[in-house]
Amino acid sequence: MLATGCGRDGSFEVPVTLTGGSGRASVASPAEVREENGVFTAVIRWSSSNYDYMVVDGEIYYPVTTEGGSVFEIPIPKPPCSIDVQADTTAMSTPHLVDYTLTFGEEPSGGTETAADAESPQEPAEPLTGLTKTGSLDLDFAEQFSVDFYEGNLALVNIPEDGSRFLLVPEEYELPAGLPEDITVIRTPARDIYMASSSDMDFFAALHALNAVRFASFKGTDWARPEIREAMTAQDGAVLYVGKYSAPDYETILAAGCGLAVENTMIYHAPEVREMLESFGIPVLVDRSSYETSPQGRMEWIKLYGLISGHEAEAEEAFAGQLAKFTALEGLEAAGKSVAFFYINTNGAAVVRTADDYIPKLIGMAGGTYVFSDLLPETGGHFATATIQAEAFYEAAREADYFIYSSDVPGALSGVDELIEKCPPIKDCRAVREGRVFMTTGNLFQSVMEMGDFVTDLHRMLTEEDPEMTFITRLE
Repeated sequence: MLATGCGRDGSFEVPVTLTGGSGRASVASPAEVREENGVFTAVIRWSSSNYDYMVVDGEIYYPVTTEGGSVFEIPIPKPPCSIDVQADTTAMSTPHLVDYTLTFGEEPSGGTETAADAESPQEPAEPLTGLTKTGSLDLDFAEQFSVDFYEGNLALVNIPEDGSRFLLVPEEYELPAGLPEDITVIRTPARDIYMASSSDMDFFAALHALNAVRFASFKGTDWARPEIREAMTAQDGAVLYVGKYSAPDYETILAAGCGLAVENTMIYHAPEVREMLESFGIPVLVDRSSYETSPQGRMEWIKLYGLISGHEAEAEEAFAGQLAKFTALEGLEAAGKSVAFFYINTNGAAVVRTADDYIPKLIGMAGGTYVFSDLLPETGGHFATATIQAEAFYEAAREADYFIYSSDVPGALSGVDELIEKCPPIKDCRAVREGRVFMTTGNLFQSVMEMGDFVTDLHRMLTEEDPEMTFITRLE
């Protein structure tokens, strides 16, 4: 039975339901949930002892015990809630990172329905009656949003998968009468923005619009781009850290008159935060650029933020500049070289990109071949990575022409020797033997608007003996 005493420190039990995977695994129900200062932690006991780690909100959690089944302590939103997690099982011939949904305090409706599905309108969106449509935003690649223009310098933004519509209204204009209830108004140019999505900050940096951002859910030292670090570490506090996306400092955000909150899809796991922000009159836009099917589609979201920030011309210029770097590679002969892109986790396993992720697509655009081209998410989810044990990685990548070590998550390596120390079988791989081991520099996840530069780096790596690159460096 779900305890009704939520809001006080202590512990209580909550029914928990597991969906996803093969259906053979289960978790003990009810689960113990502990609350401390408004933060909730669930104790998850699996039916098997073969789960060696879980991934929640991008963080890795290891079992506190494996006696009687693997037991984890993971953070969750306030119950009732549903969260998507990954769990790595060693029960198969090779470790597999499997997608699951944990539902606390309520039965799942419709199987694996997401928060976005639940919020999507069931009826066609009501048009803007009484207003004349004058055109639409020209989008060549992005599929996750659209923008229609109306008389009076108005712009209607539609994000169908989230079920959201936003009307961009210049601050000096009166609101049109009779707006449908599902439309949220964003006054433009938006000011004192709360940025809870790290990758979206890069759009504003590329727009030269960081002065529109006032709050962030990442600390200054967490940013790769120097101008963002400077803005967050400056004495005048140009951009303030206001806590994690799941527990922001509402009082500080409200005091500045926040004009917009930009979230990524992790907010679906903390719907109460979205509801609270909206109850204060703060528009909440959930960015879905990572769901675009092409790297160019991800970058094209800068056009939306250009409209929101009043930097339309800068958005067109920045997008065109990066797109030109993709265009320059079209029609070139393939390099005929294979590439493994990966990092080694703390368990000595290799974490590689799934074939439908943007990194393998960029490798292909650069003229290379991704060695894990047949590796897709097991459950058809949106997860970008898969974990395989070192021996399986060796079998697939031993003849790869190039290794690229992704330093975003584990940190940079001092050289090839450190890589071999992390994963000894690698020493016999062709890329290591022939001295073609490279490493990413900076943070690619945050560098959405530099993908044209990255694909150029990849092409130079594959075709030049001693290339000059921005995001990749050779490991000695």
